Amino acid sequence: MIKKQTVAKIIILALLVQLMTGILTVVKNEQSVFAGYGEIYSEDDYIAERLNYAFKVYGPGAYFSKNGKACTCHGKGKCVANGSGCNCLRYVVIDGDKCDLRAVQCMGYAMYIQQVLFGCNEFSNSSKFKNISGPGKVSSSSVKKWFVENADVLHPGTHIRVRWSEHSIVLMSVDYNKGTVTYIDNNWVGKCKISDFTTISWSEFASRFKSINYAKVYKNYYSYFDGAPDSATVEKLKKDLPKATATPKAKATSTPTPTITPKPAKYTIGVYEVVTAQGSNLNLRSDTNTSSEIVSKLSSGTKVEIMDFVYNVSGHHWGLIPSEDGSGWVAMEFLKLVATITPTPTNTPIPADYPPGQYQVHVNNKLNIRESFSTNSTIIGNYANDTLVDVLQFVQGTTGTDWGKVTLEEGKEGWVAMSYLELNVTFTPTPKPVKPVQIPLEIQLLNMTPTPTLSPTPTLSPTPTATPIPIDIVTPAPTSVSVPIDVPDDKNMGSGSYFSENRWLLMIAGVSVILEVWLYRQLIILSSRKWKRRGRKLSRK
Repeated sequence: MIKKQTVAKIIILALLVQLMTGILTVVKNEQSVFAGYGEIYSEDDYIAERLNYAFKVYGPGAYFSKNGKACTCHGKGKCVANGSGCNCLRYVVIDGDKCDLRAVQCMGYAMYIQQVLFGCNEFSNSSKFKNISGPGKVSSSSVKKWFVENADVLHPGTHIRVRWSEHSIVLMSVDYNKGTVTYIDNNWVGKCKISDFTTISWSEFASRFKSINYAKVYKNYYSYFDGAPDSATVEKLKKDLPKATATPKAKATSTPTPTITPKPAKYTIGVYEVVTAQGSNLNLRSDTNTSSEIVSKLSSGTKVEIMDFVYNVSGHHWGLIPSEDGSGWVAMEFLKLVATITPTPTNTPIPADYPPGQYQVHVNNKLNIRESFSTNSTIIGNYANDTLVDVLQFVQGTTGTDWGKVTLEEGKEGWVAMSYLELNVTFTPTPKPVKPVQIPLEIQLLNMTPTPTLSPTPTLSPTPTATPIPIDIVTPAPTSVSVPIDVPDDKNMGSGSYFSENRWLLMIAGVSVILEVWLYRQLIILSSRKWKRRGRKLSRK
């Protein structure tokens, strides 16, 4: 008979094996650890399920690349052009369909999230989406203002273009009470590496991303999906936003107060004179809105140079006054033109961030091509969004804007603002062949060094042959040659290293196998003892 204690041991071991198998299953599915985050960032069941799908395949800490490793052609744009020679992802399979993201790296990941949420075919239909213009350069207050004013259209999965159109982030949520934004992005913490879900305040957003250029949202999102922000909270925040301060009404004087022209004629770069009511000053502000910081005050009659203009912002048309102490903006309705300045083009090289190459246009509508590198220059054409253009020369405009020189089909040259272009392919300059220098024969003869006459080599006497002495030859052990292997640093291996991320899985699997082998051995031993006892009983009979 089998002892009760032995049976108990077998049962306990069987339970342990089942427990280890369960742990093994959990660890095996560790890649989907972020698959439950959809419910955190969306109250809508469908959107939550789609976000779980997206993060299960490409979630925080993974690499958004073909082989799960850092991208090898970072910033070179090869994948956007033809998808070869690079491990960045442009084409992905979503629900069995091959989808073209039309971008790679940070923008490609933002496109990936939107296509997972709304489908490949639906994403390509531009009528389903719309772009929301950003304020450009941002501060803490303008970040808050933009998010609050667009609270009814911003949603989980919104693609926001920041850092002067050099980076893309995916909006996950906005806490309007705490004043924080949660997002996820790619290519910020490492080449093609997806960041963790990051929560930052309004001020941190402004400090980190510098600008908001535009956001791509799904039209009427909250008409189809749940999770709209609390309307009462949003309305309260809208009321709390700083209002544009009205300019004090001037007392009646002989000098008439200029009025705003709704659609003014194009302002001209030149010298302007401040025209205000007697005793009042014109504010010079840090930005193009009446709530921005007052840098200085200009008295009536002051003459200033205006080098750039912005129209219809905060109810005013603004002019830029450059200064060594810091440029500022003034309302143009309080200025009158005194003299026109013809800007002298300068060929100041811009930083090396813009190498000659092929660039892709990223604009909401169309990108203007100007005759010169100035916003006041004549428009001679335009490029549509996603157009690929060759840019070989770069200069800085009068207001510090970076401009690139392009050639139109008819051979005419023009200039475009580089803030709306993204590098696609870098051109490698071909070195010019060096023409060989012909040296006259007489100069070659003069420079020749005479060859010394060699003395005859004396005949050597034959060396007596030594009798070989047998010795024990020890064959040296082969020296191992250290071959450099391209192994990424363990802390940056991400999803590309199976053994690094699954070492606990392998350890648990090993322990589980050992326990099962031991359990089977115990069963064999117990069964053999049982047959031995039965054999003894039969022999006694």
